[in-house]
Amino acid sequence: MSHSKGIVAALLLTEAEAGISIGCDIQVLVEKMPRIAHKFLSTAEMNFILQHSKAVQFDLFHAFWTAKESLYKAYGLKELDFSDHIRVHDFEWSDNRTEATGSIQRGDFQQHFTLLIEKMNLPETGELMHTVCMQKRQLK
Repeated sequence: MSHSKGIVAALLLTEAEAGISIGCDIQVLVEKMPRIAHKFLSTAEMNFILQHSKAVQFDLFHAFWTAKESLYKAYGLKELDFSDHIRVHDFEWSDNRTEATGSIQRGDFQQHFTLLIEKMNLPETGELMHTVCMQKRQLK
């Protein structure tokens, strides 16, 4: 589940392999996101964002935030550092959406996820970023 500025989102998975981790997050676009980005982005992630125009950067700060929040929720345990343990790998931002890869690595633990990230407009609240993540299947 997630909420932002009076909006609530829930993710329900009805058919999946047992033990598959999922997560979701929503965030109404807010002016403070670029100012706090250093708290949740790695150096590589920040450099990726800064390669884009200012308008796209604003969207990407929110895309990374919702992606990392969804990964944190999929992990389900505390004590993750957003900039060290949670990674969102470079992607192409096109038509306000992308499919990306994310990962969680803490000590010997490592999981990889598919991320679906999209920006949309809502009539009363304005622009909203949302991300859904699902653990990638392990090859046997």
